[in-house]
Amino acid sequence: MRIISDFKDYYDSIMGTGQDRTLVYKRYRQSIDIDPGCFCGPFSSGPYGAGWNEFFTTDQYLIWFCGKTYPLVAFEVPLPGKTVKAATYCYRTEDVDSFVRRCYPKSWEHYATVGYVRKNLWPRLLQRHMFVQFFDAPLLQSERMRAMAEEKRCPVVVAHGVQRHRGKPGTLTLNAELKRLEFIRMFDPYSAFQEIAMWLGNQAEPRKPIPEIGDETMAEIKGFDKWSFRKPPKNRQ
Repeated sequence: MRIISDFKDYYDSIMGTGQDRTLVYKRYRQSIDIDPGCFCGPFSSGPYGAGWNEFFTTDQYLIWFCGKTYPLVAFEVPLPGKTVKAATYCYRTEDVDSFVRRCYPKSWEHYATVGYVRKNLWPRLLQRHMFVQFFDAPLLQSERMRAMAEEKRCPVVVAHGVQRHRGKPGTLTLNAELKRLEFIRMFDPYSAFQEIAMWLGNQAEPRKPIPEIGDETMAEIKGFDKWSFRKPPKNRQ
């Protein structure tokens, strides 16, 4: 598979391993606005506080990759004494558990409980049971993403940025970059490359129509001739 693109992704290096060069993936990003409510988890993206004067932000994604969907939650925590933030990407509830234990151990009990907690101890909208729901519940939005992927012949679609309670629009990005979302944790470079190649191969266009074969031609293919079902005439002397 050859990749024609204006950016690099983590699986591009596999192109040099002698793959099928007749298959071409034209990987150009395209962003489409989506209405609030089209994609969102049980919580909102945005800034939150944990403990006293400890703040972080959350973001949620839905990655449609070669026929399957992968929910993703991103956390950003300010680095001490710096203006930049450290990002943590979570593809499972266990990843969120690890993040809370590492960064906010004093808030673990409030994160893991179900029900009311004081706002300054842990955000009520980010309790553990909500992440379980987000990662495990069926995602109705994936059908819409699948239809768009097949229409655009696009193996990667990423939904991002919808904030349920704030009513802000989000985006669908066709042919999105997966490297920055640490998607390598789900597929290594070779597996990701192979998945894309197989998906594109199954979506190959234009599809060649099946030729119509006449009755006489079909009979010849099967080994019949005009004397197959009747006796040939005898030679008269």
